[in-house]
Amino acid sequence: MIRSSSNILVTRIFKLNRTSEALESWRKALALDPKNKNLANKIERTKAPSATDHQQRRIQPSDLGRSRNELSDYPTLWQRKMMWAALTAFCVVLLILIIGMVDLGERQYR
Repeated sequence: MIRSSSNILVTRIFKLNRTSEALESWRKALALDPKNKNLANKIERTKAPSATDHQQRRIQPSDLGRSRNELSDYPTLWQRKMMWAALTAFCVVLLILIIGMVDLGERQYR
């Protein structure tokens, strides 16, 4: 589990044109698991980044993380309940302030 999630993270780093960081992480992972052919192939396929490569490639929305469809489970039920509770508390305080201001205004004109 940890290896696959770290591999996904390094792949995302690579897609964001941070090739030197990705190569360093892949080399460390290969040192821990020298039999991993997948890492060896990634290191061989990846070249050292040049300034023109970084300028030519633009970051795509898919490079930044989850797609819009994968984010449909957020906010969670608990997060929604907390947001509604906070909004309700804010509105109650606002109503109390408005009633207090009206009451103070009424007392001035008596």
